[in-house]
Amino acid sequence: MRSDPPMRELRWLLFVFALCLPIVLLVGGWWKPWTDRPAARPMPVPAGHLEVAWIHTTTNSSTWERFVTGVVRSAAEVPGLTVDDSRAFLESTTAVPELVLSRTGHDAKLHIRWYKLQSEVSTADWVRALATRDPPPLAVIGGGSTDRAIQLAE
Repeated sequence: MRSDPPMRELRWLLFVFALCLPIVLLVGGWWKPWTDRPAARPMPVPAGHLEVAWIHTTTNSSTWERFVTGVVRSAAEVPGLTVDDSRAFLESTTAVPELVLSRTGHDAKLHIRWYKLQSEVSTADWVRALATRDPPPLAVIGGGSTDRAIQLAE
């Protein structure tokens, strides 16, 4: 006596189940793979403060480091300028590093934040999220290459 026919039926049943399960989950709303990707979530800007958004790839930490060094050095050249770089280099690679600039006698502060490009979060995602946030950034800088700069400008 062979056990081949019941085995075929079992394989067929498993195949149909494996094929139908994702469809049932999608139709039922329990699984939406296209919504599982990370979203561009800009940091809030405190009332009365301003922000400059720097959009660049996550792999360009040396560029950010040179930028931070230049801004910190400018505090020695500009009277009354204070640069808080305590959040410029964070442990998490997905965190949003920032510099906070202030001037003696002024309440407003300028936050310069590095919004990182990832394979799941594009330039367009960041620009769209930043443009809809209240307040939007004072300026958006970035690029790193001509094609990325054009994409950012568009």
